[in-house]
Amino acid sequence: ASVFQFAGGELPRLSARPVSRSLDGRPYPSTLLLLSGRQLLSDFGRSAAARAAEDAAVGEAQASAAEARFAIAADVVGAFFAVYAARDVRRAAGQARARAATHRRMAGTALRLGLRSAADVARTEAELARHDAAVRRADGDLLRARFALGEAMGSPAEAIAVAGERPALPPDVPLARAVAWLEGRAPSLQTASARTRTEEQRRDAVAAELRPRLEARVAASAFAGGAPGSEGVTVPGEGWAPTVPNYSGAITFAVPLLDPAVRARTRAAEARVAAMQAEREAIRQAVVAQIHGLYAELEAARGAAGALARAVDASRITMAEAEARFERGLGTSLELADAQNLRVRAEIELAQAKLDEARARAAIARALGEEW
Repeated sequence: ASVFQFAGGELPRLSARPVSRSLDGRPYPSTLLLLSGRQLLSDFGRSAAARAAEDAAVGEAQASAAEARFAIAADVVGAFFAVYAARDVRRAAGQARARAATHRRMAGTALRLGLRSAADVARTEAELARHDAAVRRADGDLLRARFALGEAMGSPAEAIAVAGERPALPPDVPLARAVAWLEGRAPSLQTASARTRTEEQRRDAVAAELRPRLEARVAASAFAGGAPGSEGVTVPGEGWAPTVPNYSGAITFAVPLLDPAVRARTRAAEARVAAMQAEREAIRQAVVAQIHGLYAELEAARGAAGALARAVDASRITMAEAEARFERGLGTSLELADAQNLRVRAEIELAQAKLDEARARAAIARALGEEW
C-alpha cells in the first residue's frame, strides 16, 4: 500500500506485484485518473479583513487624488489671476509711455517758444525711453504669465489669454468656521486619515492570519496496473484503462498555534499605525496654523490693496496738477517725472496687491477643499 500526494490532499493507493520464481523483465502499463477539489467553509474573518485592507487602500488613493486635484485647482487660480496682474502692469506701463510721449511733445513745443531749455527736452526724452523699456518688460512678463497659465491648465505650449475685467473673488469663509471645517474638509487631513485607516486595516489583516481555517476536501480517482496477479489474473484493459475506482473526502480544521513571523508582522503594523496617527495629528496642527496664516495674509493683502487704491487716486490728481504746471511753464520736467513715477509705481503695486489677495484666497480654498 502507498499514499499518493496531490494538491487537494492525500490519496490512498493499493498495489501488488506478482510472486514468481523466474525474473520477468517485461514492462507493464499503469494509469491513473484523478479529480480533486477543496472548498473553504470558513476562515473566521481572515478574508474579510484582507478585503477591508484593500478597500481602505482604494480610499487612500482616492483621497490622494482629490488632494492633488485641489492643488492643481489652486495653481490654476493663482496663474489665472497672475495674468490679470501682468495685464494691469502692462496697461499701466503703456499709459505711462503714452503720457511720456505727450510730455516730450509739450517740452519740444515749449522749447521752440523759448519757454523750456534743451535740458528739459532731454529729460523728457530719457523718461520716454525708460517707459518704453518698461513696456517691453511688461510685454515679456505678460507672455510668461500666459504660458504659466497654459502649463497649469495642462497646455504648456500654449499662451492662454484672459478676457474681460478681473473677476471678483468668492465670499470668504469665516475663520472660526474654517477651523471647524478642517476635520471634515481639509484634503491633506483627509489623505492622512485615509492613510491611517489603511494601516489599521492592514494590521487587522495581518493579525487575522492567526485565525483557524475550516475546509472541505474531496477526491475521486480511477487507476489500474497491467501486471498480472499471483493467480495470473489481470485487470480489464491490462493497465491501459483506469478501471479501479476510489474516492475520499475530509473536513479539515487548521489552527496556527505558533507563528512568530505573523506575530512580528503584527507588532510592526501596530508601530506603523501609531506613526500614522502621530503624523496625522502633526498635519492637523500644521493645517490649523496654515489657515490662520493665510487669513492674516488675506487681510494684509486687502488692506494693502485698499491703501494702494487711494494712493492711485491721489497720484492721478498729482499727475494732473504736475502736467498743468508744466504746460504753463510753472513746473519743471523733474517734478513731472516724479509725478509720473509715483503714479506708475502705485498702479503696479496695486496690481501686485490684488494678485496677493487672489493667491491667498486660492490657498485658503485649497486648504479647506472648497470648490470654485
